[in-house]
Amino acid sequence: MLSTGDVQGYLRKLEALLRVIKYPGYIDYNGLSKGDPSAFLPILSFTLTSFSPPFAEQLMAAGLELTGKTDLRFTETVYKVLRDIFQYKPMLTKQQFLQWGFSQRKISVICDIINLVLQKHSQLKKVSKKSFVIHHMENPMTSPTNSSHTEPFSLYNGTCASREVYSPDSSSNDAAELPGKEDKDNSLHDVGEVVTISRESWENLISRVLLLETKFEQRNTQEDCKRATDGIQSVANFGKTKKREDYLEWPEYFMAVAFLSAQRSKDPNSQVGACIVNQENKIVGIGYNGMPNGCNDDLLPWSRSADDQLDTKYPYVCHAELNAIMNKNSADVKDCTMYVALFPCNECAKLIIQAGLKEVVYLSDKYHDTPEMTASRRLLSMAKIKYRQFKPKRTEIVIDFNSINYSGMLNCATK
Repeated sequence: MLSTGDVQGYLRKLEALLRVIKYPGYIDYNGLSKGDPSAFLPILSFTLTSFSPPFAEQLMAAGLELTGKTDLRFTETVYKVLRDIFQYKPMLTKQQFLQWGFSQRKISVICDIINLVLQKHSQLKKVSKKSFVIHHMENPMTSPTNSSHTEPFSLYNGTCASREVYSPDSSSNDAAELPGKEDKDNSLHDVGEVVTISRESWENLISRVLLLETKFEQRNTQEDCKRATDGIQSVANFGKTKKREDYLEWPEYFMAVAFLSAQRSKDPNSQVGACIVNQENKIVGIGYNGMPNGCNDDLLPWSRSADDQLDTKYPYVCHAELNAIMNKNSADVKDCTMYVALFPCNECAKLIIQAGLKEVVYLSDKYHDTPEMTASRRLLSMAKIKYRQFKPKRTEIVIDFNSINYSGMLNCATK
């Protein structure tokens, strides 16, 4: 695991490891320095699925499929691989890895994963190497002094712990230890399937392989030059401190405040919060659903249904919209906007109209078809009060009280 340091130092270590595994993709240094998940995921995917074919086969055999998944599903599977294959616990949760920020920790985790895969690749390579022994099979019908005849070769798919190719022209007897004529039948039985090709075909195949390797190396050299140029330019910009770009936008912030205030509600079934904001984006009122002031909420019912309506919560509870308006810290809430978790009922719509609010932003309208909601929409429309549904850019915001203890980590875990 990398020790604590600046982002540039972490990036230099990551860059060195990427050269070791010959990472072919584009390296977004700017995104890495900001903790952009989209800059880390391609590196993670290549390391686990493409760098080491033996390791990729091991993952497939273990039922840990990493291809064709969404970012969330891919990350969940990666964490399973780290837990089950490497017994490694990352310093970040899955939610934190998929959000912006935490750049130093993410780079450290990626470096750890690359090192783990390199070690695993080395182990698997030693265990699973196979040798292909080329056995010269002389044609008994053709004189060995005839240079025009075509000599066949036998490829034995062996199970030795090396990947050496022995040439039929080799003069070393102890290097190949090819079976003689007298034990040919036994060797064929021990080795397994035999594939016979001519010398001409074999040499042609080797020439093509060498040509492909040359082209591949040339392409890698060109890509390395381009990545090095881009990397130098990106590293040159690291000295400039820029503002955070993963902060909460105003609508997300106000709706999050509404949801946070809902955690104060004692209602066991529905926790709803509301937040009122003026034209200067200042909060002027917050409320959540609960019993009226001075009324013992231990003596009043919280049930949603009963034989007698007086034994339910509905005749007694105050909705979040009512409490937010009553809790205002300004002279009035005229021309303000209310952020609320649920679409207001008809009774709350009356209060919103009378208080002079100009807009309602709600998240859920799950009771859309009830008479109360139908009446509410009719009242709000007649009063020319706008109402619109909030479309969140993220599904979750986690407040981590420990984040204040880490430099540069003052942000919520979001996804």
